[in-house]
Amino acid sequence: QAETDKKVLSFGCSTGEEPLTLAQQYFGEDPSVKIFGVDVADFAISESLKKSQQAPEGKITILDGREVSPKVHGPYDAVLGNSIFCIYGKAGVPFKNVTYVMENFPFSTFESMLEDIDSYLKVDGVLAIHNSNYNFMDTYLADKYEPISDKKCPGHFVPRIDCINKEFIGVENQLMDCLYRKVASSIDQVAITSSNNDYSVASDEIENEKELLANKKQIQLSHGTAMNRYPEQYSFLKELVGQQQEQA
Repeated sequence: QAETDKKVLSFGCSTGEEPLTLAQQYFGEDPSVKIFGVDVADFAISESLKKSQQAPEGKITILDGREVSPKVHGPYDAVLGNSIFCIYGKAGVPFKNVTYVMENFPFSTFESMLEDIDSYLKVDGVLAIHNSNYNFMDTYLADKYEPISDKKCPGHFVPRIDCINKEFIGVENQLMDCLYRKVASSIDQVAITSSNNDYSVASDEIENEKELLANKKQIQLSHGTAMNRYPEQYSFLKELVGQQQEQA
């Protein structure tokens, strides 16, 4: 890959619909844009590899997140985490029980997963988050990002959690921020502590969450992302990546 290549990562690519959509419909005419997908489920990875063969050779790279970190192929110009940061819709899982969700996918895990993504997203890169149990702007990482406020996304069907009151917030009919530009490489605040938010945790607890995630794999990345489910987001992402290329 050339140093001038642009890289887009589908984080939790499931069975490969999102990487293929990006490769064929949005960046198919630009050989300098490479698409990466990562997941941790055998079936998802197998299906993603099959779909990647429908794109030109070298256009899509599928990674097994249990064996290699996406960071190896970074940094990325954009990372998409659509319908990933949530517990939703699995058979037998009480995803409408706020206590269950907060215990099995705590805010600290959400934050630590995003901390990992942040480590391989370029400054001026774009982070896309659609359908999440928590608000990205409530994390300590928010100081490094700014919402692209003139581009909001509809169709959020995953309930958002108000961590202070420990209750769900209905967001189904709202236009919400879903694209964030990284504007800084570091922040002064290292420990994730706050006297106002009882759901914040210290940095050593985040390391414990990471260890728990690695050992028990309690969060499965796979969430089926239907072909072209997020057309407004993808179109704007194409525009942003194009602007970055012009500035290079």
